[in-house]
Amino acid sequence: RADIVVQTGIGIETKSNLKDERDKAETQVHNILTKLENQGYSSPVGIATDGIDWSFYVKVNGDIYEYYDFEITPSMSEEELADNLWDGLTPLRQETDRPDPTAAKIAEAFRPHGPVFNEVMSRFKAEVGYVLSEDSVDITSKFIPWFEVFHYVYNNFEERCRELSANGGSYDNIVDHLTNDEQLGDEDEQVVAGAVELFLRHTYLAVMAKTLSAMVTLGEEAVTERQLSEPEDILTGTAARENGVHISDPNDYFAWLENGNNPDKVLDSILKALRRFSDNYTDDVFRHVYEQVVDPETRHELGEFFTPKWMAEMMVKDTVEDPEESVIDPACGSGTFLVFALREKVHLLDELDEDVSTDAVEKILNETWGIDINPLSTILARTNLYLTLASVVEPQYYPVEIKPRVITADTFINPRFEESQRQLPNEQNLDQSLVNVPISSRINIPVLTQLSVDEAQHIIDQCGKYMEEGREELPEDVLLEGPRGNYQRAMFRTMTDLRNKYGDSLWKFVLRNYGIPPLLSKKFDIVLGNPPWLSYREARAQIKDTMEQIADFNEINPPAHAKTSFNLAIAFFMTSINFLKEEGGKISFVLPLSVLESASHTKFLEVILTRDDYDIDAVYDLEDINPNPFPHTLPTAILTVEKTGEST
Repeated sequence: RADIVVQTGIGIETKSNLKDERDKAETQVHNILTKLENQGYSSPVGIATDGIDWSFYVKVNGDIYEYYDFEITPSMSEEELADNLWDGLTPLRQETDRPDPTAAKIAEAFRPHGPVFNEVMSRFKAEVGYVLSEDSVDITSKFIPWFEVFHYVYNNFEERCRELSANGGSYDNIVDHLTNDEQLGDEDEQVVAGAVELFLRHTYLAVMAKTLSAMVTLGEEAVTERQLSEPEDILTGTAARENGVHISDPNDYFAWLENGNNPDKVLDSILKALRRFSDNYTDDVFRHVYEQVVDPETRHELGEFFTPKWMAEMMVKDTVEDPEESVIDPACGSGTFLVFALREKVHLLDELDEDVSTDAVEKILNETWGIDINPLSTILARTNLYLTLASVVEPQYYPVEIKPRVITADTFINPRFEESQRQLPNEQNLDQSLVNVPISSRINIPVLTQLSVDEAQHIIDQCGKYMEEGREELPEDVLLEGPRGNYQRAMFRTMTDLRNKYGDSLWKFVLRNYGIPPLLSKKFDIVLGNPPWLSYREARAQIKDTMEQIADFNEINPPAHAKTSFNLAIAFFMTSINFLKEEGGKISFVLPLSVLESASHTKFLEVILTRDDYDIDAVYDLEDINPNPFPHTLPTAILTVEKTGEST
């Protein structure tokens, strides 16, 4: 029998020493919960405690499941004790009793070096060691391409990794495994160690997002059952995808954990924290926790700064006027602009007295696009779009398949065409529409500019299917003709080469994403965003080359004496304006105020002011806002330009 039974459906089993008597206590808790269920309680809670250690249980599929635990310490305040007891009774609490999951509350629950973070990162270290000992190809085929992309794109990546290595965990055994691979053999071990720390921090947030999307899709009870029986389905996005929600790819960079020894334990730690909150996800819940987990210095070096919500909302309301307008943020981060664009489009449907329907909602979702080079950011953005959709649209109007259009790719792919065309053999490129695009210093992928996104991804999926079957050539009966056939063969050759070099699990995901930006040219009514800010003097060699190519192509080269102050944000602006439709549209970017004042950008302003097809729609000088909305504290402006469709 229970030592204590509370009439609200709680049974408490007490022991003198819970650590020593755990098995006996759990057997008795199981009996308590069975009895309470027989008495009509739908979600009874069993507690085992010795007064110091407290464990909370529910029944899942007939077995008991410990979903929360804590230890009373001498330093614990009465308020902290009450909070822990309150969290432990989550299954009994009505949804309205749980706090809403704001960005601030999520950040507090998952903060770096907090209980959840420390527990999960400790488990990650053990899981990486296990995966390496069982199948080193699986983790290296995820980590090395992730490392390649960050090393290629992000400024001062090596320096930040060294700092992370000095301040992060110890990964000697993991680093030894990774640097034995020929692809990383020449890398500094301290750099690799810091990169492992950053990679695991990214995995932490990615797993959190995947778990949250599964929880919202399946419900708490079902996701708990899946966590216990098939944790890999949550980690690969399969659990949500089976219900029509496509948030993560089964082969993305962070899916390595599915092959771990105890991935269910990682999910358990995250689920315990998420259960504290209601399901009222109306905020960009990841923005603060991302800012904390990926520390400010690292984000600055990576060019990442989150846009204040009021600023993103103002820019969206200034530009989005029709629910059918297509919108893209080419540096979307965790999706703040996309979330507000989705909200505004749904609001406009109602304001215009247009019927909310499945078709209308599907069109809104399909015409809201994001691009980011950071694979973690795109998972967070897709999750935020899904949570926002769930908060503003009734379930009966959900599309059959919810597929947020956010891709992991380099927006700067477009301007490299002329150089890239020379990298393909002539017989593969007779019509000059098939190009080879670099996505890192060692990896190039084919792109056929005349394809639609859906066509390209269908061919990539087909090539991936035959690659996974171990074929060395495509079957004759699936070969296409003309440029599409050239693209198909080049894609399969690229995919198999990458499989042979790095491992086979990631490449369909990479190729489905990185070749997409060129196919989005002239497809959008509105371009919104806050691009990375980086001066020419701060940029690494590859970024400098890109800035020079874009400046040459658009005839906005700064004078020699001011070249070092030329800003990457302007290269981003001129690249992104190509996403606007031929007939016109608007681009609105957050930019350094210096863009409107310095000699480095005089040519840029001349182009905007003198071309017949560009009109400045709005300029906001935000220099006097106090406090400064960005941690870099640099004077900020918003520039909105309308493309009229008229030729010069």
